[in-house]
Amino acid sequence: MTTASAPLTVVAPAGIRERATFHGEAVEIVRGRHVTRIPVTAIHDVEVHAYGLVVQLTGRSDDDVDHAAAQRMGHSSVAAARTFATAVRAAAEAAGRRPNGLSQVTSTTRAGNPFGSWWFRILFVEALLGLVLLVTYPYDENTASAAGMTILLSALLGPCAWLVCRFAWDHMLRDPWILLRRGVMVNGEVLQHRRKGGDNALYYPMLRFTTEEGEQHEVLSCVGRAGQGGSGRIALRYDPQDPGTRAGRTLTFSHFFWSLVLSGLALGLVVASAGPPIALLVLTFGG
Repeated sequence: MTTASAPLTVVAPAGIRERATFHGEAVEIVRGRHVTRIPVTAIHDVEVHAYGLVVQLTGRSDDDVDHAAAQRMGHSSVAAARTFATAVRAAAEAAGRRPNGLSQVTSTTRAGNPFGSWWFRILFVEALLGLVLLVTYPYDENTASAAGMTILLSALLGPCAWLVCRFAWDHMLRDPWILLRRGVMVNGEVLQHRRKGGDNALYYPMLRFTTEEGEQHEVLSCVGRAGQGGSGRIALRYDPQDPGTRAGRTLTFSHFFWSLVLSGLALGLVVASAGPPIALLVLTFGG
């Protein structure tokens, strides 16, 4: 068995929480809290593209390739990705490939660490500001009530700001941003539209397209529009690392507008949350 003297790691571009690590016997792809472990005996080849890595798994025989089970992720350095791929290929040759690579792959989800999450950091900052104010602010019968309400309001608005930021990122901004950075442009077809939301709902088209590798997918677009629109051929972008779940048409005004509204609301909540405590601190130490 060939083992690496030190783990080799390929990190995705900034803003994308992905990395692949090779320890000599297996490749581990980490996406947030989800870890996919791929033994070298299950790997047929590792391809390096401009957009990222593609780990091809063995199929029905050790010489066959299961294209549908390929694992994809981005990289921030082509040189590091090539070094990574070379080491994995050498280990796979030395260990001997086995058929049915997908059956050898394991996926686990690590327990979340609340102390490392954004909501905990916001609450910690809010609590710290409140503690400083409680200790240092010169309270009297005229100022105690106003200062207490300020601390309470700040503590409530902080988590609200985080919730709005997270909703805007997960549902409106993340996928279009990823497609803008690494999406591949192809021609596709609109099959139908699905409505999401209430009275101010956006319509999201169901897209059918063929990737550059010849794989056909039907994916709900991550970019919506105000009207339902029609069907037909359109230009779209898909994520080469995850073509089966992430694709979208050109950014529309409606999608951009609601993204801007949510981002503005989140920014307003952040300012409203942090502004009063900071102002009280300035008045306390400046006066």
